[in-house]
Amino acid sequence: MEAFRGPSLDGDLHDDDEHEKGVTLSDAAQETIHDIFRELDRNHDGKLQIPEIKGALGEMGLPRSISYLHEILQQYDKDGDGSIDWQEFKQYVAKKERVVQRTFAKLDVDNSGYIDADELTRAMRKLWLSVSIEDSQHMIDMLDVNHDNRVSMDEFRRFVYLLPESLVTPTNIVYALVDSSDWIQGVELRLCMTPPKQPFQRLIAGGVAGMVSRASVAPFERMRTMYMVRQADGRSLGMGGCAKKIYKEGGVAALFKGNFATMVKVAPQTAIQFAVYDTITDAMYESLSRVEQASGIPQTRQLSKWQHLLAGCTAGAAATLVTYPLETLRTHMACGGHSYRQCWSDVVKAHGHKGLYNGFVSGLLSSTVSNGLGFASYETGLSMYRKINEGVTPGPAERGVIAGGAAVTVMAAIQPLEVCCRRMQVQGREGFPVKYDNVFQCAYTVAKEEGIASFWRGSMCSFMKVAPSIAAVRFVYELLVQEWGVGGLRKYRVHDPSDPPWM
Repeated sequence: MEAFRGPSLDGDLHDDDEHEKGVTLSDAAQETIHDIFRELDRNHDGKLQIPEIKGALGEMGLPRSISYLHEILQQYDKDGDGSIDWQEFKQYVAKKERVVQRTFAKLDVDNSGYIDADELTRAMRKLWLSVSIEDSQHMIDMLDVNHDNRVSMDEFRRFVYLLPESLVTPTNIVYALVDSSDWIQGVELRLCMTPPKQPFQRLIAGGVAGMVSRASVAPFERMRTMYMVRQADGRSLGMGGCAKKIYKEGGVAALFKGNFATMVKVAPQTAIQFAVYDTITDAMYESLSRVEQASGIPQTRQLSKWQHLLAGCTAGAAATLVTYPLETLRTHMACGGHSYRQCWSDVVKAHGHKGLYNGFVSGLLSSTVSNGLGFASYETGLSMYRKINEGVTPGPAERGVIAGGAAVTVMAAIQPLEVCCRRMQVQGREGFPVKYDNVFQCAYTVAKEEGIASFWRGSMCSFMKVAPSIAAVRFVYELLVQEWGVGGLRKYRVHDPSDPPWM
């Protein structure tokens, strides 16, 4: 799927171009690129070691964090020896050469073979970036090795070759130039500035991730819902018995009953959760950076657990406000509804349109608490991973595992709220009489009549559904945003120290 592009320099350079096999380098081009390699190889041993890479990154204002160095090595170092030899360097460069050439051509407006400050300023304005000619000159000076007040293709290559592969697109390269120039000058006010298309990319990534994960665990969701809304009639079925009962009623398709509403609900819900959370944390990082810069205190670029908790709670509340009616319809379908239209009609007939928000308070509390705790627990898991792995940031797969573990812990804590929410949503349907006026009465009645343990009825089914579901959501989301380069250089600066102590 192609992400929303917005204002960009990418033009007709599509995703397929960015991942092509590359070009065959001419002898002249190989010699030019070999000169760049020799320039980076300061001890002339034929390999780029971490200190040499780190030195070049510092000269160009690029992050020198452990996670950034790890990613650069990962994209070059195919034999895993912790260094980059000439063949590895040439192989990666050939794959990206066409993108580098096209990007340079877009910036070199007069086709002179060089980029000057005026041309760079015009490119920035195409991206809605308000930069002065002086700002552009700082960027030129940063790349200008021979001090001729302009940037050649070779000088431009030197910068691009030290970017993570996901950022090697025309738009992301220009944003990386702005970020690096600001960093060298000690100006961090634009640290959290990202391309305008990135909020839309986050929405798309969140929606796709939510749908993929929910489709994979739909049968567990159906069984979980039936568990939570059952009355304590002494004929409790085990998970296997519940699955057999559902299958007998309608075959394999019955296991996915209500899943369409889930998909319709989950896409905007997950998209809103991730987009709101990332937007709030971005704003917090920017505010923190400005306060620390103005006060002259050392810049930590770290948010507290309470800040992550607040951002997560806000994201959960925003998603619930928008998608709660869809959740009500999904619950009615899972409990025997024949069609979404019929469920809508039944709810409105029995309770009016406000019936679509039956149990909203418990749903809002559940979503707010679970999202707040979930995001905060996830960020705690990331911090622990970095400490254990000497500062290396986890990839999408590891992030998925961390998110799945955090989700199980949170799910166990908020299960009672989920039970109350489901009970209030279905009361009034045939077989489910109206018994509760509000969430507090519901909780009291359930505890009194069915016992405290009833709040965790079907919890095993919940855990079997939640752990892989959340893990899949996080994995797909992180995979997409990494592939699209969402976050730019900012994501490497805000989590890690720019100068790792062990180096």
